[in-house]
Amino acid sequence: AFIVGEVNRPGMVTLQGRLTVLQALAVAGGLKDFADAKNIRILRPGQSGTETIAFNYKDAIKGSASSTVYLEPGDTVVVPD
Repeated sequence: AFIVGEVNRPGMVTLQGRLTVLQALAVAGGLKDFADAKNIRILRPGQSGTETIAFNYKDAIKGSASSTVYLEPGDTVVVPD
């Protein structure tokens, strides 16, 4: 999977077992100061095109169960500014 945008260390994240988006953002060094934490998107390629999954970092760090998203091979996490 890949992480791009307003993170401290953008690039590839190796998926060894199950990895959540929140965990992957931690591996990428966390969000930069001006990251739009509420409008992160996961781009997931599929047979019918690319699916876009919304992710709210602020909800995830509060422990919201609905914000637990697991990464899959080929996913790209986009953190806008």
